[in-house]
Amino acid sequence: MTKSKGRRLKEILWKCLVLGHRPPHEFDGSKWISAGGSDYPIDIMLGLEKVCNVYKVVIEVSEPFVPSKIELSLGLGDSKLETNYKNARLAEFSEPVSIEFDARRGHSGQQTTETKSAFLDSSGQYLWMLVHGPSNVRNNPDRQVGINSLTILGYTLNDDEVAEIDGGDAKTGKKEKGDFYKTRSVYWNLLESHCFSKQPLEALRNDGD
Repeated sequence: MTKSKGRRLKEILWKCLVLGHRPPHEFDGSKWISAGGSDYPIDIMLGLEKVCNVYKVVIEVSEPFVPSKIELSLGLGDSKLETNYKNARLAEFSEPVSIEFDARRGHSGQQTTETKSAFLDSSGQYLWMLVHGPSNVRNNPDRQVGINSLTILGYTLNDDEVAEIDGGDAKTGKKEKGDFYKTRSVYWNLLESHCFSKQPLEALRNDGD
């Protein structure tokens, strides 16, 4: 059986915290399709059940709602805080990993599906995705995109592993995140430069006043 760093992989539960300008419950683990005439890219923030090591994210899409590209970035926040969109603002996000899709038509009018994986192998409790516009609009006049299914594979970190990430090495005081994690301000500036849920961000600014 496949393992990551000697650990058995399992499917990690998640909930949608932000879905562009739409209510998060519209992406509850089942199939999601964007509204017609949406602006792209669409920002989606998922909260994981606990702090986990995410080995890979498997995404299935199908015609005609195939996005041209999805960028994924894993966020690591304070493990003692509730996993929600407000606390996601305090997380530090990894360099994005991109997966690209091809628009294809099946034989005899059959719907074509495509499944691809993004390998992250990093720790965190937030998954931020940038979903880009459709790769083909010939049979998609409303320029919609969709996700048939999204599966996160990895393993939950135990308390000692979480404490090590939160506090770093007890002797040196140095955190173990390394250069892979960027400062949260960089990525939240990127979020604001796109279409990331303006209403929640406005609420966050008000909370910080």
